[in-house]
Amino acid sequence: MTRLESQRAKIRAFGQEIVAESARSLELLRAIDDTLDWLKKLTSGFEADSVFALEGLARIHATSPTEEQIDPEGSLVILLEQAQDSLKGLDEMLVQKRQHGRDDPRLTEEDGIEAAYCDAISACAELRNAVDSLRWALLEHDASAAERLEGFVADTPEGVAAMLDRIPASS
Repeated sequence: MTRLESQRAKIRAFGQEIVAESARSLELLRAIDDTLDWLKKLTSGFEADSVFALEGLARIHATSPTEEQIDPEGSLVILLEQAQDSLKGLDEMLVQKRQHGRDDPRLTEEDGIEAAYCDAISACAELRNAVDSLRWALLEHDASAAERLEGFVADTPEGVAAMLDRIPASS
């Protein structure tokens, strides 16, 4: 190989390397943008759902406990428990993906990936708390609105003694 051919080969390899690196960099930037868009949408959804849950909580607190039960069959409480389980799974997935981003040497703090994951994780936790508060408010309201069975609710020490007297002794 002549000196000129060697120079051409080096320049060709150099140019091909730049083209390949540029293409990879563009793909990485697109992936970063797509991830940021997805996380922003997810975070906004969590925040909107938290507002809805807290508004529901306020409505329950404004409802008199002497009114009828809101969830006499318990189906809403079960649904809210399922929602909490789903949010726990999402939270775990977000934490795992954030760690993958931390471990990726191609990503920098300026990319904003870690910060966006932190925002989403925080919003998810706030939603889980709001759903839990809503669930407990339902349970408390319905417990207060439940019919009291004569002889099985006691407000005084004498009432407790009378209630315990009605319980059959075990053999």
